[in-house]
Amino acid sequence: MIESYVSSQLDHHHYGGGEFANFVRKLQFEDPTIDLSKPRKTSHGLFWYNLHIVMVNRERWQVGDKELLLNVRSMVLRVAKLRGWLLSRAAILPDHIHLSIGCSFNVAPDEVAICYLNNLAFVHDMKPVFQFGAHIGTFGEYDNRAVKT
Repeated sequence: MIESYVSSQLDHHHYGGGEFANFVRKLQFEDPTIDLSKPRKTSHGLFWYNLHIVMVNRERWQVGDKELLLNVRSMVLRVAKLRGWLLSRAAILPDHIHLSIGCSFNVAPDEVAICYLNNLAFVHDMKPVFQFGAHIGTFGEYDNRAVKT
């Protein structure tokens, strides 16, 4: 459900039909080789640890600079690769970013979001572009009905 939501971001946010809309469409990322519904293994067992992260520009300020947006996309991909995270989808929009990402279990959700925020700060010349914090949610094969209290 989350991955479908991330993939559909361009349908939720309209940028017209012109050149900029086509450019924004090309910023979107999907890796069809990554299936976050499948468990990952350690020597001790199987696990699912997937995050939906949303980082929103302050006051929904929109970036119109194409080179800057390309650099944002590049940094999003680079961070996942360097950290060994499974970036399934990235919706990169002029005023916010959605990520669906599989993580190793030894990193806390807030550490993942802060890592992205810190690295994206370099792209923006260390200006405070994003709102303080981010939305972080987990998703996977189990929902709250799987745990009985």
